[in-house]
Amino acid sequence: MELESRFAGFFAIPHLTMSEVEFNQSKELLVPSIEKTVKEMEKTQYLEAPWLPSADAPTSKPQCEYIMYTQLHPVDSSLDERYENFEILREIEHEMRFPTGSSLPPPPPLRVSTMIYSPNCGFVLVSDNLEGKKLWPLYYQATHVALGAALLATAQVWMLIRQMNESNTLSTISRVSFWTITMMAVVDGYCFFMFMVAAVLLGPGCFLPMVAVSFCYLMLSAVFGMRFLVYTYRVQRQSAPASAPTPPAPAPQTAGGLPVPATAEPQTTVIITPHQAAATDEEVNSEIGALHIKFYFVLVGVFFFTLYVSTWPPFFRDILVHILLIIVNSYWVPQVHRNIMRGCRKALQWEFVFGMSGLRLLPVFYLYLYPKNIFLLEPNPQAAVVIVGWVWIQCLALLSQDVFGPRFLIPSHSLPPVYDYHSALPMRDEETAQEMGSPIDGGRGRSFDCVVCMQTVEVPTAGVGDGRDGDHGGGSAVGLLGRRAYMVTPCKHVFHTHCLEGWMRFRLQCPICRYVIEFFSVEERRGADWYRNPLPAV
Repeated sequence: MELESRFAGFFAIPHLTMSEVEFNQSKELLVPSIEKTVKEMEKTQYLEAPWLPSADAPTSKPQCEYIMYTQLHPVDSSLDERYENFEILREIEHEMRFPTGSSLPPPPPLRVSTMIYSPNCGFVLVSDNLEGKKLWPLYYQATHVALGAALLATAQVWMLIRQMNESNTLSTISRVSFWTITMMAVVDGYCFFMFMVAAVLLGPGCFLPMVAVSFCYLMLSAVFGMRFLVYTYRVQRQSAPASAPTPPAPAPQTAGGLPVPATAEPQTTVIITPHQAAATDEEVNSEIGALHIKFYFVLVGVFFFTLYVSTWPPFFRDILVHILLIIVNSYWVPQVHRNIMRGCRKALQWEFVFGMSGLRLLPVFYLYLYPKNIFLLEPNPQAAVVIVGWVWIQCLALLSQDVFGPRFLIPSHSLPPVYDYHSALPMRDEETAQEMGSPIDGGRGRSFDCVVCMQTVEVPTAGVGDGRDGDHGGGSAVGLLGRRAYMVTPCKHVFHTHCLEGWMRFRLQCPICRYVIEFFSVEERRGADWYRNPLPAV
């Protein structure tokens, strides 16, 4: 009855009978229904013909019915001589359905010719030699992609753990950008959702590999990523001042033009009652709880937005995908910004920076450069070059900040003031030399003893360059690189850069006078001992 109502009887006869016997059998069955249909159409004057639009949904175009013929071509033995053997094809088919690990040729591609015919609208669509693959090889490819993604996620977990173990003190974790870690965690959480959806949609063919890679990305984002995110937020939230600090008065100068050491300046005692400290901890803990909710809410929102974008036209969808790939690969931009605003460097290990950059670019290479990717995307080398170039520009910016300073080539008047640990010292005289513990020898700089390594520190002085063989204290590249070799604390003690940076990883006090040193002011410290205690290692 369904066939009769769709084709009105006589439309289906020429296309559903392949022999004279079948035609006669169907004729005996359908002639009564044909006569019935013709009589009903005569009564209604053909107003209810199935090929005409209904009265409920008027339209100017006829409602076309389609019949499709598909022909599967035999296997092309020219691809492999073993395909000529029917038993080999049978074994390949059995191996695809019930894999045992046997060494067999790859499944041959399927070649299909198809024709779509509309009997009532009178047009034909023909396509010849279409190539495709069976469902089981698609499952194998999805399994390989899942295993590769699991390896990538595992390598990222390992690098993240190493970075967390290195950033286990206030001095190191306060330099890490909160938004850099957030962007990475959101992308990893999105990968978790996508692989879980793929595991549900693809079914038992590759369910276990998809669940395994989803678990890896869950550990990367919700466990280790969120732990690092919470540590970073807690440290930076507690070290942020409750209100803008009052700008300090200009420091008095010595006779030689050198500022008085910070230890000689009058210090303001900061008293924090236990009630205030407990309230601060409670406030931070509540904010961390809200941070978890916002994180997962953003993940779910991004996931549903992706489903909505999949319904867009291909042109606009591709443009948005390219823009989103540029955004998600901008994870080092917040770190560059934080280095500039705080005047610090070496927030992250180079192993973490270049390792994470390379691992997160591998999916871009797969999607845009591998022609047989599982998503059937056309190769797009131009987009791959743009994304890779953008990531390495960010890495070069971090590298230049490490070599030339975090505020290299940036006007200082537009930035908040920070203490310069690599400032050039003024010209020597007897008083300043005796104060700094440096002999007066008439050379081009001063010599100090680094109490950390017990070696001599050569420090250039401002104004000693004559313009012929380089200005050691000026703004030239030689002067900038020379000043990176030493550090002068706010209490006016001089150390090697690597010595003081290694000391400050575990103790935020001057090795000589125990004066508190760091990149933030006294107003940013909320407790007496909190800023000295290291964070627990992973």
